[in-house]
Amino acid sequence: MDREQEFQWELTMLAEMGLKDSDLRLAYEEKVRLLAEEARELLSGDLPEEEIARTLHQRRRDIGKEYKEAAPPMFREYIYAATARKYGDPLGPAYEDLRKKKTPAQIIESASRPIEDLSDRLTVEGFRQWYERTMDLWGSLVEVDREATRAWYETAGPWNCACGHCRNFLALAESRQLPKGVMKTLDSLGIPPEKATYVCELYTYENGPFYQFSYRIAGHLWEEKRIPEQVGHCCHESYPYGAPNFPEPHFDLEFFLTLPWVLKEPV
Repeated sequence: MDREQEFQWELTMLAEMGLKDSDLRLAYEEKVRLLAEEARELLSGDLPEEEIARTLHQRRRDIGKEYKEAAPPMFREYIYAATARKYGDPLGPAYEDLRKKKTPAQIIESASRPIEDLSDRLTVEGFRQWYERTMDLWGSLVEVDREATRAWYETAGPWNCACGHCRNFLALAESRQLPKGVMKTLDSLGIPPEKATYVCELYTYENGPFYQFSYRIAGHLWEEKRIPEQVGHCCHESYPYGAPNFPEPHFDLEFFLTLPWVLKEPV
């Protein structure tokens, strides 16, 4: 099955059985409840309460990962994405974050208590919306916030370096002479090609300058993959010179390629 067929199959299955009543979810909840027995055994010994809390918290995370990995592939991606959005971690809140709000005793008690209401993080409609935002972008799995991306670029100016190589890049971008694959991607995301968030000439060859340039995108980079024969890839650029006040979270679409020299002045 292709990605669309897989999504439709999983969506139908989830709509029919429900998220809370699936065999996988019921098995997960039963295993979580069994942590109460482990908690009683640990508390009857000599271990410090803090150590017991850490142990049970990690056991709950391990169980969560086990059952997330057993979910249908696209729904699994959605679960990880939704959990990361809520807690900043695809497996749920870190122990240190819980300790800011709970005592060790409360963490021990909650470790064996399944979440009763999933509607604030996982829904069939949420799965549908996630799929519509998620895409394969130059080999990487990303989730794009198109509205936030377009809004930032609407108020941004073009790349503003005045050196010859950057002016050459701008001349190509403004006249839409970047490679077709690059232009197609930028157009689909509503990004004007001249509004790159980073541009650098790395080398100059006989057929033109070899550039590194990138565009910042609002959203999540869930799975980074670089394909050797491709000129573009997704990453987290550490020097976003041209992206002040860009909305969080974000990632960068970066290109490395040789472009022609079109200025009348010499290279």
